[in-house]
Amino acid sequence: MRRRKPPHFAIWDSMTALPDDPLLQDAESLAAAGRAADAIARLKTGLGLGPESYRRRLLLGRLLFESGAYEEAGEMTRSADPFDPLTDEFAKIGQAVNSRQGHLVQGMARGMLEKVPGHPRATFALAQILRGSGDHEARVAILEGGIAATPANSILRQLYVAALEDAGHFTRAVQEVRPLPKIEPGLPSNLILATVLFKYGQYEDALLAAREALRLAGAQKEAKGEARLVEGQILRVLGRRDEAIKALQESAVNRRFPGAPVWALADMKTHKFSAQDRSVMARLISAPQAPPDERAMAAFSLARALEAEGDWDAAMKAYTQANHLHPEKSFSPDSFRAAIEKLTQKIGSEALSETAKTRADATPIFIVGLPRSGSTLIEQILASHSEIEGTIESLTLPAVKRRAHLIIRERTNGEYADGLGQLTSAELTELGEVYREESKLFRSTESRFYTDKLPHNFEHVSLISKVLPDAIIIDARRNPLDCGLSIYKQYFAKGSPFAYDLHNIAAYYRGFLALMDHWDSVLPGRVLRVQHEELVRDPASGIARILDHIGVSQEDACFRPHETQRAVRTASSEQVRQPISTKGIGTWKKAGAHLDSLREALGEDVLSRFDGFYE
Repeated sequence: MRRRKPPHFAIWDSMTALPDDPLLQDAESLAAAGRAADAIARLKTGLGLGPESYRRRLLLGRLLFESGAYEEAGEMTRSADPFDPLTDEFAKIGQAVNSRQGHLVQGMARGMLEKVPGHPRATFALAQILRGSGDHEARVAILEGGIAATPANSILRQLYVAALEDAGHFTRAVQEVRPLPKIEPGLPSNLILATVLFKYGQYEDALLAAREALRLAGAQKEAKGEARLVEGQILRVLGRRDEAIKALQESAVNRRFPGAPVWALADMKTHKFSAQDRSVMARLISAPQAPPDERAMAAFSLARALEAEGDWDAAMKAYTQANHLHPEKSFSPDSFRAAIEKLTQKIGSEALSETAKTRADATPIFIVGLPRSGSTLIEQILASHSEIEGTIESLTLPAVKRRAHLIIRERTNGEYADGLGQLTSAELTELGEVYREESKLFRSTESRFYTDKLPHNFEHVSLISKVLPDAIIIDARRNPLDCGLSIYKQYFAKGSPFAYDLHNIAAYYRGFLALMDHWDSVLPGRVLRVQHEELVRDPASGIARILDHIGVSQEDACFRPHETQRAVRTASSEQVRQPISTKGIGTWKKAGAHLDSLREALGEDVLSRFDGFYE
């Protein structure tokens, strides 16, 4: 009987592409008949030490993985490399790269895959090329073939997880990273697992992985410092403040360049640094051999310490140095302005008329705006309600936007803004389903509503309205001087390249206002604006207004959001665990002349829109 080829089983094709191997064919037949244990035994008795051993070891590694013998599967997969019949071909790829003939590499790698579909080294080379070109979908497809052939190949698995993340398949990324420490036990695998799980809100499992990494680190100082850093960051999000401080302090002691744990402590706002701590920061800032991000984090930490002492002049000078040191400098005010203008010119009422079909399901609540605008407080208020689940700053909507752009580009080779209005209701509905399915990763309850608090989603209000027509959108605003200063004082790991220059912050704020004004004009009443200063001055009225807009009852817990115990993963995690306060209003005045360039770049037309909210 002819057996059906397993889906995505690339190694099956490799068996027919290369010379016959009776032992290999016997093992395949046994596995196909449901006798995997016999197939494993057959392969183990005849692995050999010649070229034929390569495919046998790969097949044995796959069968061991599928049987749950993960560590043995990893060992067997790694043992195949010395017997690779295409070693010479792979060496030629390396020579092409070294001789700057990169244009030949893709063809050479695909040639290897024709000989041995799913070949791990060829898959690796091709995936790296596709990563450089930004073709994440093709990269995922190539790596799927490699993983199907060698699921216990830890290097391919790491590349696969990264590709899934870049393509917006976050749920699958979490699923595919979990076996990593099983196939290659050790500190690096557990740190990778902890980091990925932490990124996508799987905090308890992330903490377990971080602590396993700490156990494996033993007396290795750098390894211990890295494990304690990840552990401390997770504990902070979970609200376990004292444990977090202890972990971060120990991380700083053990790392050669302690910028990351020192900044994590500084970002808790209430931590006090000793004179010795400040001396360590100063040395790191001036250490040319230190990574740029570590130097920048040390500088932000020193600035935060000076601010806590009330020396605002020295603090602002330190913040300026910190922002200068930050390695992310890719923001162009002109390009951002042009992008905003394209959205306002191309996406009007007509382009917004077609929408997805609504469905009876949990409703997302998008909280958009600028960073440091009070959005975490709004989320904490909402998450205190019995019918609303707070999640994270999810990258799901930008991933959906990217998919929409791919559909448009495939159909017309056009730009996103030009083609958004041409998407059919069926396509929009499918995109909405993608969002809902991916969002399940961040949810743990069956609440009627859930939040999505990625600030930059203000750029995608039109997309939200089309693919999720029942979604609620809240515009969190704060006066531009307090907001701009707060952004300038914050170290962002990535995703906010405008934040490190006061002129760029002003340009971004102006673009935000222009785009939100446009959404208000073409989607009247669609977005609820919440002014931070009004909310903290009169919480009772402000909170009631938000809850009424959503359509839920007023619950006492929402008016005492600081008492709600939940994971909070933003720079405001400590503030929202304190009672609502107005003390942040007017902080900009302490910076004095250091903010003159921000005021000038914002312009009177913007500043006057927030009269009454500056003090």
